[in-house]
Amino acid sequence: MPEFEAVSKETLGATVYNRIRQAILNGDYRPGDKVKIREIAGQMAVSGTPVRDALLQLVMERALEMPSPREIRVPHLSSADLAEIRLLRVTLEGMTAEAAATRATALDIARLEELNDTIVTAFAKGDAHQALSHNRAFHAELYRLSGMTVTAEILDRLWLRMAPLIASWSSHAEADDFVRHHFTVIDALKRGDGAAAREAIADDIVASGVKIDDIRD
Repeated sequence: MPEFEAVSKETLGATVYNRIRQAILNGDYRPGDKVKIREIAGQMAVSGTPVRDALLQLVMERALEMPSPREIRVPHLSSADLAEIRLLRVTLEGMTAEAAATRATALDIARLEELNDTIVTAFAKGDAHQALSHNRAFHAELYRLSGMTVTAEILDRLWLRMAPLIASWSSHAEADDFVRHHFTVIDALKRGDGAAAREAIADDIVASGVKIDDIRD
């Protein structure tokens, strides 16, 4: 479970919310984990109120669930929800990759290559958690390069739903599972080939989805 640092009183509610949200995105939680108000409040050195408010906001966003008034936990995605999220990611990330291919500079592409290298290095060190963080950063960089800010916001919410499950899979994964299709994306961006970039990122999402399904079965 993650450990949270103390929070100052300035922008308290937003800070608490953002830290918990980031912990979910970072893969610090797994499906089924209970999220305890008192524990988080103690680590952040705040009262339970801003923590409770943050968790309830995340419940509203479906990043967490509240099966009873006394329990908040990370949900297990249903097969139907998982399939729908993947379809949305294939469609929307495909759009961002295609747009990025028309906008990416040599410096942008070098940044993507650097992120891809850090994923490989993290796996070599046995640090799947860091690999997961850099993998998400790679995808987020594509969104940024596309200039499609509304689409990027939607994808960020989808990642919030998926992150705990991807984190569960990452401990079983290898570097190639994360980076194989990234190389193809980068190559497409170098050529300015939007259609190839779209296809490569779709292949990345589908391939990881097959591996994730394997650990769920």
